[in-house]
Amino acid sequence: MGVAGVVYWRLTGDLSLYLTLQFGGMVALMVLLVTTRRGNDPFPWWWLIGWYLFAEVLEVGDVAIYHATHGAVAGHTLKHLAAAIGGAGLLLPLRAAMIAPVRAPITADAASGRAI
Repeated sequence: MGVAGVVYWRLTGDLSLYLTLQFGGMVALMVLLVTTRRGNDPFPWWWLIGWYLFAEVLEVGDVAIYHATHGAVAGHTLKHLAAAIGGAGLLLPLRAAMIAPVRAPITADAASGRAI
């Protein structure tokens, strides 16, 4: 869809499909976070949104970052790293959920003192 958005933009000059693909998912996620009640959702969605916004700032500063680092790194590269950090934050609760059932706590029966 990303390629289709860029092709559509180049053919028509209309950025609507590209912008919807670029920002639509994050906007929808923010709307859901603001409008739904807090539950016990283990995913750090605000962490993801924060890193995504930081990634967009890095993308906007692409050329300035490139010149500031004397060509060592560009903002576009740092954007991908920031987005990856945001995504990695969502993997940690999944890893914890996969490990938790394996490590069931051992409790003692209060009356007998035996492990159950």
